[in-house]
Amino acid sequence: MKILFIVPYPSLGQSNRFRVEQYIPYLKKNGHQCYMRPFYDQKFYKILYKEGSYFKKTLFFIILSLRRLFDVVICHRFDIIFIHRETYPLGGAFFERTFKILKKRIVYDFDDALFLPNISESNKFLSFFKNPDKIKSIINLSDSVIAGNSYLQEFALRFNNNVKVLATAIDSHKYTPLHERKKKQNVTIGWIGSVSTSIYLPALANVFKEIRVKYPHARFIAVGSGFGGLRFLEDCISFKEWSLENEIADLQSFDVGIMPLIDNEWAKGKCAFKAIQYMSVGIPVVASRVGMNTEVIQDGVNGYLVDNQKEWIEKLSMLIENTALRQAMGNAGRKTVEEKYAVEVNAKQFLRIIEDAYSKR
Repeated sequence: MKILFIVPYPSLGQSNRFRVEQYIPYLKKNGHQCYMRPFYDQKFYKILYKEGSYFKKTLFFIILSLRRLFDVVICHRFDIIFIHRETYPLGGAFFERTFKILKKRIVYDFDDALFLPNISESNKFLSFFKNPDKIKSIINLSDSVIAGNSYLQEFALRFNNNVKVLATAIDSHKYTPLHERKKKQNVTIGWIGSVSTSIYLPALANVFKEIRVKYPHARFIAVGSGFGGLRFLEDCISFKEWSLENEIADLQSFDVGIMPLIDNEWAKGKCAFKAIQYMSVGIPVVASRVGMNTEVIQDGVNGYLVDNQKEWIEKLSMLIENTALRQAMGNAGRKTVEEKYAVEVNAKQFLRIIEDAYSKR
């Protein structure tokens, strides 16, 4: 098969890097040709979630829109159009409808509750042009749909009968525990994420402060971007800019990983990938008891699920105080990843979904 992958981001974007790009070698190994077409290029992506630069963003957007139109022109060369999240960030399902009119087979993949209104603070001026209702149309137009979790699958099944769940996987050969953790006085509690998920950190402000008072040797670090509005936490948490080159080393520097969420419909669409990242490098996870977190984390085995600030403090305290407990939970988490969330475990299903869509043409 010749497969055109329509994705939103360059490789800097976590979503399509883990849900699409890491499967490409497996597809090629099975004789398929793959062509990747992100909407945003690296230059635009680096300023996308930053305040201002509206003229520059508009100019970039026009150029990249023309590139997306070119994808329609060349789509006749391909057997399958694989769409991750959406073809175009604004308006309705114009491109998806066009692909269907041209009788192309479509596989659609989504890993967030994109059918709900959600837009970053830095790009609120675009909210008028966003159309989350188009996700229903994209799902309906597709020959096969891949949902990141059961909550998303349940939504998609209202518009398409052919919906499979495929969790976001990780390369367990690249994301590995440290061979030997150096003995150190400090215990590092880490968070890694994007602008969109950093909004959950302020809810733990009192937790950060109380833990720092209770355990002076404990330190919190957040790795990501868009921390401008969180500077009020600088007395209890350190901020570090995320980079693709340092991502694995940053994860390995943590002794405990945290994943706070707010219990709402958007959070239920999350695919617990932070927890999977932490587990892949052999560290225990403390996470909100929300959505897919409850499927990935076995409470008290490979991490802890918590409901309130009291439980956050209690579970973090247990892990800070007990090195052996951190090691045991980290090992259990690593085993979870190897058995359920490694790329090699999920690649066969990913390949099968695409080949099934092609065979039904």
